Amino acid sequence: MDIEEGDALIAAKAAKASDEIIIVTANAQSVRFKVDLLRSASRQSGGVRGIKLEKDDEAVAMDVVVENADLLVISAYGYGKRTPLSAWRTSGRGIGGVTAMQLTRRNGLLVSARVVLPKQDLMVISKSGDILRTTVDSVARIGRSTQGVIIKRVETDDPIVAVTTFNGAQGNAATQMGLPIEAEEGDGGEPLQDTTLQMDLNAIPDDGATDADPEDEA
Repeated sequence: MDIEEGDALIAAKAAKASDEIIIVTANAQSVRFKVDLLRSASRQSGGVRGIKLEKDDEAVAMDVVVENADLLVISAYGYGKRTPLSAWRTSGRGIGGVTAMQLTRRNGLLVSARVVLPKQDLMVISKSGDILRTTVDSVARIGRSTQGVIIKRVETDDPIVAVTTFNGAQGNAATQMGLPIEAEEGDGGEPLQDTTLQMDLNAIPDDGATDADPEDEA
C-alpha cells in the first residue's frame, strides 16, 4: 500500500467481499460497512477513505465483523466495555460515523477496539510494561454511548498502550509464562484520580453519521 507522508498503516485483515468491517478512531468515532464498497486495486495503490476524520483525530483500529460477536473497546486510562456489534448499523464508507465509547477526562482517548467472542482471554499492557490478564466475559457488556468501567487501574503517565485477546493453546502458553487470569479490576465505573484528557472534549463529533465525502478517494 502506498502510504502518504504523515499517515501510517494501523491494521490489515483477511476478508471476503461479502464481509463487513468496522473502523474506530481515537475520538471513539466508528463506522461499519461492507468490504465490497472498497475498490479492488493494486498492492501499490493508496486506497480510498474508510472513515471521515475530524481535526486531531486518527484511526486506531479496524476489524472484521463476526456474527453474534461484541466490539471490545479500551481507553488510555484503563476503562473498557463490550458492546454487541448489532448496535452498529451497516452504512456507507467515508462517513463521520457514530460514537463507540463516551469519552471524558476520566477515561481518556480510545487506544484499542477488537471484535471478541465469549470465553476468550484478554491481556492489557500499560506503557511501563505492567500486564493484566483477565477474561473477555469479565468485561461489562453495555451500550455503545457509555464510558465503560475500570479494567485496569493506571496512572496518567502510564497509559494503556497494547491490548490483545487469545484462547486455546495461546492461553495455556500465557499461563506458563506466569500470567494467571486475574479478576476484573473494575468496580462499576469508580473514577480514576488526577486524570487529564489531552484533547478538546467539545470537538468530539456528534453521535450521528454524516454524508459521505464525494472526494474521498486517494
